Amino acid sequence: ERDGTWSPGLGLAFETLIAELSSRFINLPPGEVDSEIDDALRRVCQLLGLDLAVLWQWTGAPPVLRATHFRYAEAGLDPPEPLRREQFPWYHEQMVAGRVVCWSSLDDLPAEAAVDREACILFGVKSNLCVPLTITGEPPVGVLGYSTLRAERHWPAELVQRLRLVAQVFTNALARRRADEVLRKSEA
Repeated sequence: ERDGTWSPGLGLAFETLIAELSSRFINLPPGEVDSEIDDALRRVCQLLGLDLAVLWQWTGAPPVLRATHFRYAEAGLDPPEPLRREQFPWYHEQMVAGRVVCWSSLDDLPAEAAVDREACILFGVKSNLCVPLTITGEPPVGVLGYSTLRAERHWPAELVQRLRLVAQVFTNALARRRADEVLRKSEA
């Protein structure tokens, strides 16, 4: 199951996890969003045997992706550095366009992702799935990325679809928190 093989048992366990996450996030107070995202990343990584999960959000000018939430399988590692467009130009293009990026081996990356491939080698990424955090009609606010660092991993379509649901749960919680912050500022 942890090598990317999709099984009924893993499917049921993941469906249960998605239901639990959805119910926890639905009316979550804004001040608890960060800790719940951290816990959800931990649970997803443990269930699927993933080495790294990072929720990146666009910040600054020019915009960079900053790791606002992350989970390493190995404890004690520092948070990932902000990702700049020049490090991952192909990924940047895909994320801004709202496209999911999924590859099991560095050989799966297209030729136009040569710079991105070199960056992945430098960071030790063996396989990756990135889901843009999108709200209908708006540009992505960030990216939810899952990576393996020890071995390549197959990403079955069933798993990708479920991980997209997790990204949507996070996106909705972050959007509600932003709306709450805007409301509080306007009331002040």
